[in-house]
Amino acid sequence: MKTARTHSPNIPVVTQEMQESSLQTDMHVRHHTVREASAYCKSKHGYPVAVNTLNKLRTYGGGPKFNKCGGRLILYAEHELDAWVRERLGDVLTSTSAAKTGEAA
Repeated sequence: MKTARTHSPNIPVVTQEMQESSLQTDMHVRHHTVREASAYCKSKHGYPVAVNTLNKLRTYGGGPKFNKCGGRLILYAEHELDAWVRERLGDVLTSTSAAKTGEAA
């Protein structure tokens, strides 16, 4: 985050414009409930993942990162779901033999 000039070298001044731009970037992150996250993975990436699978992975590990709000509400950020699915899908291959040699497209 940029800081504006200050009167004292030790105390940065944060302008109203800086606060609003920081807030806007945080507000643009789209979050999904567990059911919505399941549907999102299927519709955007073609990667089917059941609600129960997300619940189990959240308990035992290995699932996408999530936020817990108010004690019970689980929310997944879209960028976390995207990263998790890309990790699970792996590299794009040009042939089945490329998988054995580790060649990616």
